[in-house]
This record gives sequence, structure tokens and C-alpha cells, in this order.
Amino acid sequence: MEMMAEGTAAMRVVWSTDESYVKPTLVSILSLLEHASRDVAVHVMGHRLSGAALDLLRRVEDAYPGTTFEHIPIEYGMLYADEWFSDRFPPVIMARLLLPQFFDDGRVLHIDSDTLVLDDVAPLFDIPMDGKLIAAARDARCTWKNPDADDLVKALLKDTADIMNGYPATDYVNSGVILLDCGGIIRNGLDATTVGLMGVGKMFLHPDQDILNIVFKGRVEIVGKEWNTHVLTQLDLGRRHPERQRMRRHQKHSSRILHFAGLGPKPWKPVERRYFEDPPIWPQSGRSCSSTAPPPTGCSRRHSARALT
Repeated sequence: MEMMAEGTAAMRVVWSTDESYVKPTLVSILSLLEHASRDVAVHVMGHRLSGAALDLLRRVEDAYPGTTFEHIPIEYGMLYADEWFSDRFPPVIMARLLLPQFFDDGRVLHIDSDTLVLDDVAPLFDIPMDGKLIAAARDARCTWKNPDADDLVKALLKDTADIMNGYPATDYVNSGVILLDCGGIIRNGLDATTVGLMGVGKMFLHPDQDILNIVFKGRVEIVGKEWNTHVLTQLDLGRRHPERQRMRRHQKHSSRILHFAGLGPKPWKPVERRYFEDPPIWPQSGRSCSSTAPPPTGCSRRHSARALT
């Protein structure tokens, strides 16, 4: 299998998607490119993508000078989907676990398709790893502080205690935004360990995320939740719940990447958009990704998404 060597300057960023998530993936890509201070090598790990979908995604190269696009086709058998298939998760979520098979060295950032980037991701590529192999933010509910949320926190910690096994359950990280040192992973033989666990994914509630935590616990550089702010976790709480209010205040002023993970409403579905009309929950969305509004102030690369429509 051909390896992809690290570029000298471009930030290598990867999304994994199938046909059903192509448009949300494109929004995520555009929002990252709109704020990028460096050139970006966009890689899409695609499961059964049509030619039309690939043609649409490739147009980011023309809209954003300095951007390159690479499609990495992922076959069904590579995902071990028959071993863990669930109605909740599409097979392609497991593709991120295969990244060291395609990138033999250097840092690679994987971002979920249900995200909106509000700031430059270059600082993530520059963080000191100090021998750690991945960098990620704690899963959202591991960061709840309000006493009213104690029961929910305890339930989560109970589920994650076995996974972390000897390490703090509160260090369980979310896989939605994850920076990988692919060379370090290969040198430590953990690429094979990860693939081995893919075959028993049915044991896990969140297959890709649980496997990452099992394999890399103790070797994770924890980054701030501003790099992976869970919006739908807030919607699980009542509008006046004090924990939601605290999370909203933090998100309004600090979020760099919004993550619409979970089973709740998604902002790209018109019938569900009303859930995101409160500005603190959906900051700058119209200015960042609208095809009609100008780019947000402070962007280093002002290119309109209209070039792709």
C-alpha cells in the first residue's frame, strides 16, 4: 500500500465520508480553508463515493490556491464492518483508524464531517507532543463541572472506566478532532494493534473512539475543548440547565471547532435548523459558510464558497 509522505509546509487534514455526508463534509472543508494561515493538503477517505461527489470535492483546489486534494478510496472489507455493524454508525467512521497505513510519518489531522471550523487550525500542528502519539480533546461530558450534572458524569465515567483501565476515566477523548503522529504510531507498532481491535468492534459502544482510547491511553496529549466543542451535548440539556449555560458562555467566546456529534438535530437539515437559531449555540455560522454572506473578518484567505456552487 502506497504511503503518502509529509509535505514541507502544507497542513495535512483528512475527512472520512460516504455519499450521504458529502455536502456536510464540504462545508467542514470550506470552513477550515477559509481560516487557514498555511496551505492545506485536503485528503478525503471516501467509501463508495460517486464521480459527481468527487468532482464537487476536488473543486476546493481551484477555489483555494495552495490547496491540494487527494481521494483515498476505502473498501468495505478494510473497515471490518461485518464485525461491528450498527444502525447508528456508518462503516466509514472506522477509516480514521487506518491513517498510519497511508501516511508514514509526520502529523495528520483528522476531522469529522459534522464539524464547523471557526479558527485557524495551524496551532494544533504546532503543539508540543512530548512523545505522545495523538492529541485530542476530552469527550464533552468528561468536562462537565456543575454539580447538577453529577449523575450524568457518573454514568459516563462508569461506561468509560473499563476502557481506560488504570487511567483516569476523565481522560477519555473524543475522536471527532484528532491529531496523529503517524510515524510514532508505526514505530511503536500501534498501527497493527489498532487494526486488530477493529475486528472486535462490536464490543464497543463507540467503536472507533473506544478503540483509540484503548490503544493510546497514557499517550494522548490533551488539548482544550475549544478544539472540539460539542453543540448537541448542550441540546441534551434543558434550555435553563446551568451546565448548558456554562457551556454556551465558553463556546461563544472560545470555540475554534464546533462538533455536531450525536443523535440530535443537525444544522444542515432544513427541518432541524430551528434548533440552532440561538446565536450563542451557532456562532458565526452564517458568516463563515454562507454562499451569500462575505467571509468573516480576520480571515487570511478570503475566497467565497460561491466558487463551488
